[in-house]
Parts: sequence; structure tokens; C-alpha cells
Amino acid sequence: MENINPSYEFKIMVQEVLNSELSYRIYVEYIGDLDFYEKLIGIAIRDRVLFTGRPAPITMKWLFKTNYLYYLEQKTDKKTNPKYLSWNLEDILRKKDNLLLFNDRVLVIEFQKALLTFLNEFAQQIKQGKL
Repeated sequence: MENINPSYEFKIMVQEVLNSELSYRIYVEYIGDLDFYEKLIGIAIRDRVLFTGRPAPITMKWLFKTNYLYYLEQKTDKKTNPKYLSWNLEDILRKKDNLLLFNDRVLVIEFQKALLTFLNEFAQQIKQGKL
């Protein structure tokens, strides 16, 4: 799954891990300007940008000390990886091992689409100077 912009592109890849309880791993491939990629990571660190698969009440923003907590509004009734309540955008962009692990293919597809939308919106806000 990918979305193309003239100066950068995100690809959300899914890797199947056999013989594992959490058998799907999602990771992000970035293609484009390295300076912009570093800027994405820098702003993700500065603003402590988080992505969650669970409902995110306003108190979670305070608890995690972030203004940017993005929630995947699930259409399925499947649960996300119980090991993580949220994921740092920095870790997602740097492809940290064993981070985005799931056990349900339907949830993976849903998460994949939401993550791509989220990354493109985040990048656009940076391009437009809003962040």
C-alpha cells in the first residue's frame, strides 16, 4: 500500500512471521529526500507524536505529555497488539524491531490504511509549515 507525492513516498509493508503468536509485522518504507525524512523524525521527537489503536481520551494526551496523539478508529472488533498501548512515530519511522506486530489480517489491513493516511497528513502539515 502506497501513496505518491512528488517529493516523497511512504510504503506500508506487511511481513508475515510464521510460527509466531503475532504473525504480522508492519513497517514503513520511506522513499524521498533524506533531509525531509530527518525533519519528519525530528518533529516526531520534538512533539512526542504518538499513534494508538485504542480510544484516546484527552487525559492520554496529558499522561503521555503530547499534543499529537492519533487514534486508529477501528471498524473491526479485533484488538490491537496488547503489548502496546501506543507507538512513537519516531520508532515507526526508524523501523524499530518488534514494534507493529499483530495477529489478525483484517486488523492489519485496517491499520495499514490508517497509518498511511496518518503519515501523509503529518508530512503535509510539515510541508505546509503547520508543525
